[in-house]
Amino acid sequence: MPEHLWHPAREQDGALRDGAEVAELTGMVDLGGYPAGTHIIERRERPHPEAQLFLLDQDEGLRHQVFLTDTPYSAGGSAQYLEVRHRGAATVEDYIRCGKTTGFGRFPSRHIAVNTV
Repeated sequence: MPEHLWHPAREQDGALRDGAEVAELTGMVDLGGYPAGTHIIERRERPHPEAQLFLLDQDEGLRHQVFLTDTPYSAGGSAQYLEVRHRGAATVEDYIRCGKTTGFGRFPSRHIAVNTV
């Protein structure tokens, strides 16, 4: 992918995300069977020290993640906006998944007072 298509990734507060870049792949892939307005966004970033890279990531030493969304660009949004939104939602989903596996879904009652016993 040409270097000029990569843009700095952003944090939730709008600051630049150190060592991360975002690109839109939408025009490079046939999305004929997908809804209108579908976007393909890719993020590449330096991996954290314990991260395991996939075989293709080992070539340049960067971690790549790709996602597909039909979220429209809004309020002057961009691929950077969609990537930040996706990363935030993924974080919440991870907290929910971890909570369920550690017992949030296994309390004896829906009433918190009963569970405090």
